[in-house]
Amino acid sequence: MAWRSQDPENEKLFFQMTDPDSLRTIMQEYYEERDRDFEKLKKRLPQLSETRLSGSVDGTINIFSETEVLEDDDQAGFSEDEYDSSGLSPVEYWGSMISRLDDTKKFEGETKVVPITRRTIKSMLRIKKRPLRYLARVAGIVALLFFANYLSTDTKYKNYRAEMVSSDGIKTMTEDFNRGYEAGKAGIKFGKTDKGEPIYIAANEPRAKKDKTYSLHTAPSGEFILQLPDGTLIWMNAASRIKYPANFDQDTIRIEVDGEVYIEIIKNTTHHFLITPLTANRQPPTIHAQPSSNLNINTYSDNDEMLVTLIRGAADAKMNISDIKYHFINGQQALIIHDTLALIRDVNEEEIIAWKNGEFNYKDAGLPLILPAIAKWYNVDIQYGSQIPDKKFSLRMPRNTPLSKVLENLQKQGLHITQHGKTVTIWK
Repeated sequence: MAWRSQDPENEKLFFQMTDPDSLRTIMQEYYEERDRDFEKLKKRLPQLSETRLSGSVDGTINIFSETEVLEDDDQAGFSEDEYDSSGLSPVEYWGSMISRLDDTKKFEGETKVVPITRRTIKSMLRIKKRPLRYLARVAGIVALLFFANYLSTDTKYKNYRAEMVSSDGIKTMTEDFNRGYEAGKAGIKFGKTDKGEPIYIAANEPRAKKDKTYSLHTAPSGEFILQLPDGTLIWMNAASRIKYPANFDQDTIRIEVDGEVYIEIIKNTTHHFLITPLTANRQPPTIHAQPSSNLNINTYSDNDEMLVTLIRGAADAKMNISDIKYHFINGQQALIIHDTLALIRDVNEEEIIAWKNGEFNYKDAGLPLILPAIAKWYNVDIQYGSQIPDKKFSLRMPRNTPLSKVLENLQKQGLHITQHGKTVTIWK
């Protein structure tokens, strides 16, 4: 991290070496070059004529390790004792031979490969400094394996992906833990929460127009965490969208939401946060959240309700069609339906923010609350074979649980469920 912050070029290189498309290109070029070199080697060593290189690094090492050194006329007298005393591993030895094959000399206008003889092999073995070309290959493989291992340790965050769209229509994919190069060019940096969750850090653009915004979209089954320039964190649930300003050198920060988000406003922010639904078909209320406030907002456009739950701090809800303002505190929830607002006291905060913590958590809840969350997370269409059952259900399971297990749990509580592809039908 210190190295990355020293120079923008370092950050650029980091993105290039962690972007899957860039890595695929690097490895494709590596394998193509390796295959060309191996064909040259087979011309010198007939015993390898029927050998094919594996696509994997381990497979290549095994071939090099198990192949004996050919002793032709030029190599007569070369003993394996000399090879053993060189201190080189089999892959290093063969790598040196391949690198040597790439060295050329000009002979009367022709380019000829330098012959591999006993003398040239022995000279290579005596060279302590590896050929630069070989070192570059090894470094590339090591970097690839390092980043592959680094990324693979975070497979539990495979759903962390979103699409960012600027107000001028430029789209940037920032998905999973890939940390794409395009995201780097868009000014996004990366970090982690205390729990190890990946954070995508938005840069301030003080020269941008005040009306320039960015929109973030999560797909069904997706989630995302964005850190705003002042340090405020926003968790996004599946099938959600937020819009925020590019320029944070202004007192008022407007956040527009469609879906479900959890906002954690930092203590020492100098901004006033105004949060509204990102919908055109309703008179949106405005939520004014104070510094140090944590709140969960559920306002999917396919639902007439907007639920604002204050987990910590203080906030006001103002109905835009009137001057009436409602103040609510920790543990209270504002239920907004069209132009009406009701305050609900003593809500179960653990259940409400369970999605943020990676689980479903419902106790004695109705299906209209449970099933939409399941539909968006598993990207399925839920239909009812008859009227919606008015029975209460409880469900507490990790969100990485297969859909079949979740439906099985509900079936045990008295639901009749059938599934055909992406369609789940609920029967009373």
